[in-house]
Amino acid sequence: MKNDDEDNIQRPKLAAATLRQSIAEKKAAKVDEALKKRAEADRELQRLFRESLEEQITQQELDDIRQKILHATEQSELEVQVMRFPAKLCTDNGRAINNGEPEWPATLQGKAKGFYDFFVERGKPQGFRLKAQIVDFPGGMPGDVGLIVSWSET
Repeated sequence: MKNDDEDNIQRPKLAAATLRQSIAEKKAAKVDEALKKRAEADRELQRLFRESLEEQITQQELDDIRQKILHATEQSELEVQVMRFPAKLCTDNGRAINNGEPEWPATLQGKAKGFYDFFVERGKPQGFRLKAQIVDFPGGMPGDVGLIVSWSET
């Protein structure tokens, strides 16, 4: 039979403070890892945001928009949403669009601005109209903007 001294030599004593310290260290490591992942996600989001502002609308995207319009017409629709993008891509985060201000086009950037310019040059002279609206409000704030082309008489 072993005596108490042999048990103490073979197994360390459990101390509540040591266990709490171990748990705290594990929690801190998890928090550090989560913060690193979030920082990386934020950097990626900023990169995508910068790229979105620099991108221009392509001929393929314009062709796709034309197809959306034709498809909507086949369905007897008089308008169709042709583009959707985050309100954060507007210079005012979508405020002018949300408030129906007539100068909302001046807030567009990137592909949306490119499409608007194309629309003014080619769509408007053909009798089309363009409107913008906030299509969702996550957390009560403007989320995405929808650009809608209309060919109705009113």
